[in-house]
Amino acid sequence: MPNHSREKQTAPRLSNDKMNQITRESICRAMLLLLKEKDFQSISITELTQTAGVSRNGFYRNYEAKEDILNELIATLHRGLSIAIGPPVFGKGSIEWYHQFFSVLRSQSGTLLRLMEAGAGNEFLRMTSEQLLKSCPEASPEERYRLLAWNGALQNIAHDWLFSGMKESDEKMALLCSGLLYSF
Repeated sequence: MPNHSREKQTAPRLSNDKMNQITRESICRAMLLLLKEKDFQSISITELTQTAGVSRNGFYRNYEAKEDILNELIATLHRGLSIAIGPPVFGKGSIEWYHQFFSVLRSQSGTLLRLMEAGAGNEFLRMTSEQLLKSCPEASPEERYRLLAWNGALQNIAHDWLFSGMKESDEKMALLCSGLLYSF
């Protein structure tokens, strides 16, 4: 019969990496919740950590500033959009790609709008430009600038569409963009 008084009864411990991941996820969720209620600048670190249920030390172990959370949220959203939409399609067949693009944007519009209102639009543009250029490493300077112009134009159209209430259907936006951006 085992002697339970001598056996050490301990719960399994999570690694530091796992704990940091949980802390980061909690902080990101808390940021999105708070952005539903108030603007980014008025959210304090104290309010954020209390909402997330983490300590200030936990926050500063993972982030230097609130803006780092926005960048992480934008990066996560960007990865998800990239997976859902796939690489851009130019010329013939682009209408289906644009339709998927606007459909996914509509489904993520709440989060996108909150992040854009918080000032993360430039980071999103930077990430999409970087990804686009990585997909064409051998592009000539003219081709690089053409891709950047296309990305900037599409981002501006999407931004205006989102902030004006997405009145046009995904189909109409796909038709519009496939025509307007065809020359890129």
